[in-house]
Amino acid sequence: MGACFVFDLSSIEMNLENRLFELLVDHFDLSKELTSIAFLTIAVLVILLVVWLSNFLFKRFVLNFIRSLPEKRKTYGSELANTNIQNRLA
Repeated sequence: MGACFVFDLSSIEMNLENRLFELLVDHFDLSKELTSIAFLTIAVLVILLVVWLSNFLFKRFVLNFIRSLPEKRKTYGSELANTNIQNRLA
């Protein structure tokens, strides 16, 4: 029977949260209420940064893919349309 690895993310999150709280309280001399507001503000900023970065990379990937489609897919119809346009212009 295979081994099942289970990570307890809640304990990791709590440990990270506690360390950040201690850093804010000790380094910036904030009260517990202001520390919780600062922590939530930092969390929202990190989430916004991750969302913005993923959106930017996804748009870049999709636009590069869409731009590369005409170069990869030369069909007889597009060639015929190009020659017809060139004949009309000449």
